[in-house]
Amino acid sequence: MAGLSDAQWNDLLAFFDKFIAPNSAEHGKHILIRMFDSDRATQSLFPKFKDAPAADLPKNADVKKHGGVVVDFLGKLLKQKGHNESMLHTMAETHKNKHKVLPDYFQLISSVIDVYVHENLPAEYAPVRDAMNAALKQIANTLKSNYAKV
Repeated sequence: MAGLSDAQWNDLLAFFDKFIAPNSAEHGKHILIRMFDSDRATQSLFPKFKDAPAADLPKNADVKKHGGVVVDFLGKLLKQKGHNESMLHTMAETHKNKHKVLPDYFQLISSVIDVYVHENLPAEYAPVRDAMNAALKQIANTLKSNYAKV
């Protein structure tokens, strides 16, 4: 359960629902672009925009759409309050076998999410930052352990 109390989960979910979910595609776009900037190899994992120049990514509709998918799925995982093993097992299967994503990239995107949200919503994020990082760590670690099983 990522070591969080019910109150911490509820605060994290309230933050996510109020500040992240309403603009999930826009937030997701920026998160993906930051991930690509920090490790260029990650962009090659996305066939629809793997060859797009970095300067074109902010205007690329596919980047924004997939960013929304990533952030919306994060919201679904958070709503499970750490009881997300089944969802993460399925995600590990597809990301390992179909998309060929290295498990370390989940830690990378977790770090990118934390830095992005901190920079863009510092006051709002501060009270739930530790909870978000605990949840992101649990997600990344569970994915990594599931990679060994699939």
